[in-house]
Amino acid sequence: MEMKLFDNFEDFNNYVGLTQPFDLNIDVGEYPASTLLKSEGIGFDFYRISFKTNYYNPEINTSNTPITAIFFNSPGNFYEWDLAESFEGFYLHISKEIINKHRYLFQNYLEYGEHEALYLKESEEKELINIFKLIISHYNHK
Repeated sequence: MEMKLFDNFEDFNNYVGLTQPFDLNIDVGEYPASTLLKSEGIGFDFYRISFKTNYYNPEINTSNTPITAIFFNSPGNFYEWDLAESFEGFYLHISKEIINKHRYLFQNYLEYGEHEALYLKESEEKELINIFKLIISHYNHK
């Protein structure tokens, strides 16, 4: 079976159940309750940052307690998931063109891209929620 590769935000968002992208090079949003919980392997040709709260994935959770974490995803990797429960959080999609144009800003963060959970403290969680809400508010008022 051939894995699906998404090369734009719109097709990816439609597949996962996210809102229409704000822009061709950057997109930000809040995960809706209807976010796709199970997928065969897919890939995408852009960078993603996912901030997830109340997130339970038996592959990474060592206890039955939901986690709050941030995930960095880079182009060229493939992902599949099978979640039993919905989660909350935000996402940020950034095109390769933006990253390449401003590589010096992103060098240390987005190459991490292996979708490993970076756990957050409560204060960090609150700060990120505020940042994502401000970004979304900015795009909604354009």
